Amino acid sequence: MGQRGTLPNFSRIETRGIRAHQARSYSRTGRLLIPLIASTYGRPVAVSGRFLHASGRGLRGATVYLVDPKGFTAVTTRTDGRGRFTFKIRPRRSGTWRAIALDRPLVVAPRVIQLRSLVKSRIGSRSLRPGETLGVSGVIAPRSAGRRKLVKLEWRLGGGCRPRQLATADRRGRFALRYRFSPGTAAFRVPIRVVVPREKGWSLLPIVARRFDVRVR
Repeated sequence: MGQRGTLPNFSRIETRGIRAHQARSYSRTGRLLIPLIASTYGRPVAVSGRFLHASGRGLRGATVYLVDPKGFTAVTTRTDGRGRFTFKIRPRRSGTWRAIALDRPLVVAPRVIQLRSLVKSRIGSRSLRPGETLGVSGVIAPRSAGRRKLVKLEWRLGGGCRPRQLATADRRGRFALRYRFSPGTAAFRVPIRVVVPREKGWSLLPIVARRFDVRVR
């Protein structure tokens, strides 16, 4: 257990909570900080925290378990000489994650992770002639979230973004968007983006999956 002699009095162990660079905001319960983290499915997230004795001295050499929203241990680590710990994970579940010390029912600090889908996309030519067609294809992960998912092709015009093409991903999360420019259009350049919006019953965060410019010449 890394802690020689008698075990510490766990009822008096304190924590200031968990911190993360990806945190969108923090809520506070007493002195405990609870981060709300927005991350992309399967992409790295680093979080850190600290155990303290009531005297302010760090809880040294303690094993810390990071437990996912389903109650499974995702990874373990140990506190350093000042009671600090750090986890690096690639989350695949949204919800409340908890750090627990020494396999005792001591919840160090919860944190809430909200995931965005992971979207990989490929663009055809970004320089087109009037009458030619822009093509964008891609895939959404996890597959369970990407299946039959709505995807939008939008471009910025004036002060806002307007949808130009909609597509529905197949059962493997693959999608294809195509937009044909008018044959009689004059030359111009337009910012375009691929959006995976939130829909009713969809558990992930909406995401702007790709931004790029297209020039019609």
